[in-house]
Order: sequence, then C-alpha cells, then structure tokens
Amino acid sequence: MKFNGTISLPVTLALVIFGSLGTMHADEDADESEIEEIHVKMEPSFVKYTHVVSSVKMFASPTDVLKPISSLAFDNSIGQIRSRGSEANHLGIQIDGYDIADTVSDFNFATISCTGIDLLHFSATPGSGSIGGVINLESTTDSQSSLNLAHGTAGNQAHLVYGFDKHNISISRKDWDGIDILGDGDLDGIEHVVGHYHFAGSKWQSTIRYATITQGYDRGRAEIDQGLVGVNGVLFDRINVRLSTSLNRATWFESFNNNTTGTRTKLSLSTPVWNWFTWELDQVYDVNESEVRGVPTRKPIGVNYLRAKYEQTYQNLSWNASLTRIDSTQDEPILSKSTQVAWLARDIGAAESQFAIYFEFDHQTIAFPSMIDRYGWGQKWLPNPDVKPERGTGISFGAKYSSPTSTIQATRFTTRLRDKISFGRNVSENVDYGRNRGFELLWRQSWNRQISTNFAFSRINSEARPGADQPYRESERRPKSILAGTVSYSVASLTSNLTVRWVDEALDACWRGCVTLDSYLVVDSAITYRWNDVIETSLEVFNLLDKTYHHVHRYNTPGRQFSLGVSLLLGN
Repeated sequence: MKFNGTISLPVTLALVIFGSLGTMHADEDADESEIEEIHVKMEPSFVKYTHVVSSVKMFASPTDVLKPISSLAFDNSIGQIRSRGSEANHLGIQIDGYDIADTVSDFNFATISCTGIDLLHFSATPGSGSIGGVINLESTTDSQSSLNLAHGTAGNQAHLVYGFDKHNISISRKDWDGIDILGDGDLDGIEHVVGHYHFAGSKWQSTIRYATITQGYDRGRAEIDQGLVGVNGVLFDRINVRLSTSLNRATWFESFNNNTTGTRTKLSLSTPVWNWFTWELDQVYDVNESEVRGVPTRKPIGVNYLRAKYEQTYQNLSWNASLTRIDSTQDEPILSKSTQVAWLARDIGAAESQFAIYFEFDHQTIAFPSMIDRYGWGQKWLPNPDVKPERGTGISFGAKYSSPTSTIQATRFTTRLRDKISFGRNVSENVDYGRNRGFELLWRQSWNRQISTNFAFSRINSEARPGADQPYRESERRPKSILAGTVSYSVASLTSNLTVRWVDEALDACWRGCVTLDSYLVVDSAITYRWNDVIETSLEVFNLLDKTYHHVHRYNTPGRQFSLGVSLLLGN
C-alpha cells in the first residue's frame, strides 16, 4: 500500500535538526516533474502524508486508513482524532478541499465513511489552515465500475461504483454491529448509507455527497444526516472559484444531548497578481442550531479571510509568506501570518534522489469557539458568550531524504496556544496557555519488487496551564509516544500487508480522580488475491492478537474481528 535562523546555512541547520531528532512526514509521492532543472517549486508543506483507500476494505473509515500516521491519536468512544497532541476541534476536515466539519461541536469520525474516496491527505502544520492541520478526503477519479461486497463478524458492507467518462457515482451501505462499550447491554454500533458523486472536468470539478447514519452512542442513539455540494473551477482563465455548502444534522434519542444542526457555506476566490503574488478571499457563513436548556437557539456566524500570498524561488532555495486578516461577526479582527523556507538539492548520494531542509512558522492561526462553547448544550453545558477564539503559533523544521527506493524524514515541532478553550465547571472557558511539543520520524523502504516497509514514530508532550503563575500540567488522553509500521508483500496476483500500531500510556480524564490508560499494541492484517480481470477477493483481520485496550477509561474496544470481501470489476 502507498502511504501516501536563515536557510543560508543549510549544513548547520541539518545538524541541528538531526541532533534534536525533530521530525515530520512528507508526501512520498511528490510530483518529480514539478522540480525544474534550476529552480525548485515550493511544496504546499513538506509535512504531508498521502494514503490509498482500498475499495474492498471492510473497516474502511478514515480512522482505519490513517492508522499508520503516528502523529494522529484516536479516541474510539466518540470518534475523535487529535493531531500532535492538539484538541479534536483543531483539525480541519475536508472532502476535495470543501469544508465538512461539524460547526456545532467536534467532528465525529465514526459518522463518515470512505465511500467514493480514493486518497486521504493529511497536512500536519497550522499553515494548512487549522491549528492541528487538515485531513482532506479526495474523490475517486478512475472511471472503472465495480461491485464490492464484504461480510464479517462485525457486520457487512455493499459498495457499488459506476464510472463513465469524467463522472463517478458511488453508493454504499455498511452495518457494523458494534460492541457493548459500557457493559450495559447497549451496543455501540453504526449504520451508513452513503451516496457520492464526483465530476472531474479539466477546468471545472464538482462533488455531491449525502449520507444518513444511525449511531449507537453510550446509553442512546443518534440519527445523523450529512450533506455536501461543492464546485470549483476557473473564470476568465484567471480567477479560481470554490463554492460549497455542507450540512451536519444530528437527532439524539435516549441521551443527555439535544438535537443539533450545523451548516457551512463557503465561497473562495483567488487570483494571481504577478507570478509571485496572489490575492485570496474566503467568505464563510455558518448557521448553528441547537436546543439550550430547553430553548431552541439559532446562531448565524460570518467570517471572512482576506489573504495575500507571496512566493519566490532562486535556484535550490524557495520561500513563501502569507498575511491573512480574519474578520468575524463576533470577534475582533485578527492578523494571521505564515512563512515557509525550503532548500532542496537533487542527486545527493544517488541518482534521482532529493535532500530537502525546510522551516515553517505560523502565527495566530485561529480556532473559533464552537456553538457549544459559546451557547451551551442541553441542561448541563452552560452558555459562555464571552469565550474567545484560540490562537496558535507553530514552528516546524526538518529534513527529508528520498530516493527511488527509500525515504527518511525528521521534523521537530512546537505549537503554543493562547486563550486555550477548556471545559470548566459546566461551562467552556479560556485558560492561559497550552503547548504541544515533540518530534517525528519517518522511514519508508522498498527492499525489492515484492517487499516494502513503512515505519513512523512520534514523541509528543502536550500540556496546559490555567494561569501565568500556574505550572503546566499534562493534557488528558494524550499518549506520549506512538509507533506505527506497515509491512507489505506483493507477488503476482497476491497482495498482503501487516499493520502494527503501539500507543504509549496516557492520562485519562480527571473528573473523579485521574486514571492512567495502559499502553497497547494493535495488529491488523489483510490479504487480497486477484483471480482474473473481474474477480478479486480479500480477507482482513482487525486486532489480530485480540488485544483488550482502552482509549477512554471503562470504554471497551473491539476484540478480534474478521472480514471476507469480494470485488467484481464491471468494466471501464
């Protein structure tokens, strides 16, 4: 599987980087054609991953596909993903670059499937637009048609794909029986029914997606609707346009929560002024609805982002910078700044190899309070209209060496939060500071045509303090170390892989005394066999060692599960 001072003293900087073991991952599949003979084209970020989604994968949710990324921590009880020790609401969620995040609260990854999705991209730095980075699900553009069926001990899935010309339609149904997470007889299962359409034209593209989900949640259940309509293209051969509207509506039953609805409409315009200077405008309009202490509440919020971007290259050196003015209908204007510098050399030690040193600085990246933070939720989460946006400052620097057979990368990162939002006594409130520091390592190796390996390690220290005169304290549910690895073997019609993920111990929520969550090791495996041009079968085992582990105290996680799938290729 494919997963996917100044720089004037590159040698000195490289020694500093590797001496501190600072690391982060970059996209292995960077387009070689973008690198000219004399100049180097600036990467959007060298801290970027790309992973392929298998069409026959039974457990094909983003959390399963993203397991080999060691900088991401998962919380199965509520479907949260945390990047580099950040909060769940610091992570931006997109499909084909269109925002789909739940504007009412943190995004629940248990409610999204990979139907119609071919690639998952993860950009880890605040420069991507969010404090914790951005996960973008990219639609399938291959025009092949197929029928995929899977059945296992946890449930079943049916997935139909129909492609013609530049159009692709995907429809799927997935039923996961779930587990009794609280030991009270209530299964935490989930059902997905998803329709996904994508048009990949040369100048204009569009995406339409609708999903209905039923999720078992603690002692109750939720019925959720998700929708997205997006289009992007070029006007007058100069103005890039992106327009989208997304919906996330949840109706809760037998639970302490109340019904919520969030919609986001976003218009983005960009145009180059010169070869090295671009103007961008993002206009975002959110409408959040909920029931607060028995009273229906509707809050529209408008935010506009006006951005100036500057980019230059000179031989092997590239640099860019952006200045963004952020205006919200509920907050004071904020200026956000971002700078990237990279030095890249080719054919270092081997033909067709590259060595890059990169530095990125981001200041005042914004995470706005959710509707729950400002206006409360149900009977227990009280309103606090005075809660302020979180402001993040991040620094990442590292080095990457890549050749046709191997990639080695290291990144050191630090993110500091000001006005960090925390849940106090029944109310959201700003605490003084938060900080996330660490380093990440990546090693990918193709040993021969049959065997390849991918290993990643992250060391993270996440802390917060309630005041300038108070000491920093360890953040809850933040494992200090994560090691992830994949071994892939492919020969003739047979493909197999083994995925290993080790997570260090973490401090659980300290509501009634702090509890330490034990470290754990999870192993998944998959074997796929292609019988002919039409039929492909797969066998998958989740949690091969039948390991009992906990992301959250007292909340069980699935044991060993099997899945058998068949894929029928219906033609181009």
